[in-house]
Amino acid sequence: MFDKKSSRQAPPPKEEAPVMAKPTPSAPPAAPAGQSAKIAMVGEGISITGDVAANSNLKVEGRIEGRAVSSSHDVEVAESGVIKASITARVIKIAGAVAGDVNGSEKVLIAKSGRVQGNIVAPRVQLDYGALFRGSIDMN
Repeated sequence: MFDKKSSRQAPPPKEEAPVMAKPTPSAPPAAPAGQSAKIAMVGEGISITGDVAANSNLKVEGRIEGRAVSSSHDVEVAESGVIKASITARVIKIAGAVAGDVNGSEKVLIAKSGRVQGNIVAPRVQLDYGALFRGSIDMN
């Protein structure tokens, strides 16, 4: 009538504590492929006379007068930036004023507030509506 096995009760199932994932420390965002995370900056109110060479990205909000501004990465001329020199870099973004030749190994972008007087040499060139440009463009 009574079965030995049925009279025993199975032990209640063990409740497992929820597994909490360990928080990982947040790391700074990685730089996009092919770009340096460092940025050299010529701030507003700073004026440089002479040649400028950078091994990182360069942002110009001040004024540079010389023969050449060069970077192995990108050069950005902010709206308040003024460069009176030739610029050589991988990518060149101009929102300010440039008087000199512009040579981008990858591309040159001139924003609507940008003013360029000089020749542009780059495989890709973008002129936003309203940008002022006087010179020639060579896209070879």
